[in-house]
Amino acid sequence: MRSGRRENLQLQEAVSHFQRLLNPHNRPPSIRSINGHLKSIANTNHPDRYSTVISLFNRLKRTRDPSVSPNVYTFGLVIDCCCRMGRVDLGFCALGQSLRAGFGANSIMFGSLIKGLCTRKQPAIAVKVLAKMPRIGCAPSVIVYSTLIDYLCNNGNTWKGLELCHQMARDGSCCKPDVVTYTTLIRGFCRESDIPMALKTFKEMVSNGVTPSIFALNILIDNVLKTGPDRPVRPVQPRTGP
Repeated sequence: MRSGRRENLQLQEAVSHFQRLLNPHNRPPSIRSINGHLKSIANTNHPDRYSTVISLFNRLKRTRDPSVSPNVYTFGLVIDCCCRMGRVDLGFCALGQSLRAGFGANSIMFGSLIKGLCTRKQPAIAVKVLAKMPRIGCAPSVIVYSTLIDYLCNNGNTWKGLELCHQMARDGSCCKPDVVTYTTLIRGFCRESDIPMALKTFKEMVSNGVTPSIFALNILIDNVLKTGPDRPVRPVQPRTGP
């Protein structure tokens, strides 16, 4: 109970301070200080922290003061808050506002959107969003790819995750699969009892110059040892669809 009251007071104080920052009678704050204040609110434990950030962001836009106009960091923070509160649709609206304002988009924004779509169990849409990123001049980062690959592998669709891994490797210039990517795939194939593909993925990782982690080796060794003569090994059968 005390913790809840303390969080409420902290949020109220943060909102009051934000309102003072935007008071036209005071010295105009920098957008950097505004962003820092919004970030501190988003990092609290209050259940309304994300909706509060969005509400304050809307108030910031209504001021129409060029000295405190939202920048790319502001939009990225708002997109993340929208997605964390389950409103990916509002996140896409904020992305559109960023594009119209001339700030463009970055992989951090798309990472939040793709993670939000995965949380809402919409991987097919997430795959389409990933494919559209280069069209607006934003190359997917390894974190963006890995977020989607991790979701697919944890939900029985490791083959689709492997396709994205190969797509990442083909892109080349922006990013390449790393040890986390390959370990996620190996773990996914082992969960699906597809030991041949887990071994093949391990060999691919080594041949591409990625040093296996102890975690990846332990996963592989443990599952190979569990696969005895009385346990059939799943044949390699490519799958389709997200």
